[in-house]
Amino acid sequence: MKNILIYLLSNISNGLLPLALLPLFTKYLSPIEYGFVALFQMFFVFFRSMSGISYVTACERNYFSKGFCNTTYVNASFNLIIATSFILFIFVYLFSESISKATELNSRYIFQAIASGAFAVIVQLRLSQWQVEKNALRYGFLQLLLGLMNNLLAIALVVYLDMGVEGRVDSIFYTYMVFCLICYFSLYKENKINLSIGSNNVYKEIICFSLPLLPHLFGVLLLTVFDRFVLKMNLGLEMVGIYMVGFQLMASVGILSDAFNKFFSPIQMELLANESLDSSKLLVKYIYMWMVFISVCGLFSIMLLDFFTKYFLDEEYVKVTDIIPWLALGQIFNGIYITLLNVIYFSKKTASLSISTLIVSCIHIVVFYVMTNLYGLEGAGIAFSISMAIRLIFTFILSNMVLPLPWLLRKSELSG
Repeated sequence: MKNILIYLLSNISNGLLPLALLPLFTKYLSPIEYGFVALFQMFFVFFRSMSGISYVTACERNYFSKGFCNTTYVNASFNLIIATSFILFIFVYLFSESISKATELNSRYIFQAIASGAFAVIVQLRLSQWQVEKNALRYGFLQLLLGLMNNLLAIALVVYLDMGVEGRVDSIFYTYMVFCLICYFSLYKENKINLSIGSNNVYKEIICFSLPLLPHLFGVLLLTVFDRFVLKMNLGLEMVGIYMVGFQLMASVGILSDAFNKFFSPIQMELLANESLDSSKLLVKYIYMWMVFISVCGLFSIMLLDFFTKYFLDEEYVKVTDIIPWLALGQIFNGIYITLLNVIYFSKKTASLSISTLIVSCIHIVVFYVMTNLYGLEGAGIAFSISMAIRLIFTFILSNMVLPLPWLLRKSELSG
């Protein structure tokens, strides 16, 4: 309970601060400028995923394996992150003009997105080690400091220096650069990074786990990020900015899901590692309890955020109320989905997950394109919730194929 409260409080602090500052930023950034920020964040999330989030996941999963040498894996993961980021930089350098022309985004912002993504993965590597070690206090403290610096720097650059899009981009870039250095020295001090090359077998094991995940990560990006590019093509940058504000508002539900997952995923891995029927039943019971809780919170957030939008945001953004209910529904589906995703990660059968995610993401892009053409901004919200529901169903089926759980509990087991 102490750990989940720490995760929850740090997540709430990081989530409420941007929410509290949203009226300020919507005053100083027009919907079109918010659209450019959304495109930068699209690239940031893409490069963060491609730079090595799957390497971090491999370390988390293998931490619970017998005979696992944590230091060796963390050091190898760090080396892979650096190598992968360098390859991405070269690729983008060769095609930077074409990418910039297609997105209307300054090439400087694209390179900052690459660097910020790599910095963010190293920060996540540090945080993930504290997570599996159940050191919630250090995790929460670092996450809180990162969120504070990011938002306070954004206020200084966007509001006081009136730097617009450049100020918001720079605040993200410099925040992650500073915290990347802090996390690097923290890992080095604990001897988890020692700059040695290490064994080829370790790299092979990490890559064998991570490589099949790349299509999955790309599919997730299509589901949650690249749809902004489709929205730009269909409705323009102004609607992208409003859509992004809607996502920021609905981050309240995402914060709750993320906090629960940080606390629950190590417990979930331990229960699965026990390989007993009682442990599996207990895990299913926990998941059912979470499903009820996240659903209630999602429904409550619709009423709260509708009020917030009408009375606190600039009038240019009031149209966001059209998509809040749909985004909330999608976030509920996403909150349930992450508990099933952990089951697949534990099974190590990640190739099947990639196929499933790619199918769902292709469906999402088609649905998103059609719905935005037919119903405009509201269609974007409807498409998001439909796609999250389809992904949840696919993942449920897949998790039962790779590692079946006793989902049909008796009443006495549910209440016990």
